[in-house]
Amino acid sequence: MPAERQGFIDVLETLPTYLVLLSPDYRVPFANRFFRERFGESHGKRCFECLFGRTEPCESCETYKVLKTGKFHRWKWTGSDGRNYYIFDFTFTDTDGSAMIRETGIDITE
Repeated sequence: MPAERQGFIDVLETLPTYLVLLSPDYRVPFANRFFRERFGESHGKRCFECLFGRTEPCESCETYKVLKTGKFHRWKWTGSDGRNYYIFDFTFTDTDGSAMIRETGIDITE
């Protein structure tokens, strides 16, 4: 891995917020340390499986609206850890050109 890419990942790992990349098929190809510490490792599972133990996507999923609209979306969410988050979702193009979602969550519980 090139040094500048590793440096960028190191920055993402130290953010005081969570940052995840989500694929159109609900996979989590990247989750920073904050996310992993709060919600655990995804181990190739889809977000609804690893966060909620579900077998199907959540009916009221706000995150995936950005893939339909192509526009930034912000909303509030109570995570599976019982804490409240202010969520920012953006479309993201991966290095191979595939569409993804970049989600940042800020803990606003207190």
